[in-house]
Amino acid sequence: MENFPVFGTDASIRATFRLVMKDSSSSEFVDPKDFIGKSVVLEPFDFPGMIVAHGANDEGLQILNSRSGINSIFNLVAGMDGKPGTVSLESASQVGCFVSYQL
Repeated sequence: MENFPVFGTDASIRATFRLVMKDSSSSEFVDPKDFIGKSVVLEPFDFPGMIVAHGANDEGLQILNSRSGINSIFNLVAGMDGKPGTVSLESASQVGCFVSYQL
């Protein structure tokens, strides 16, 4: 996470991800609330076909070229900030561990 990207650069692409439903037969978007409790993988917009995974023991996030592996699956849960319309990403393999940003 960084400050808002400077106009005319490709910086926003490097901070954009696509949520891919892990076990879904339909990609039809109905209501964002329908996705709470579902498993997703994160695909970086500037690295199509690759996924975000977390390392073990607080090793941080990494980009992998495979969709296999439990460390690449995140559960979409209601936002930890308690605000309506927000979501958080919880590790499927380490329950209670969430994607976060620290300064």
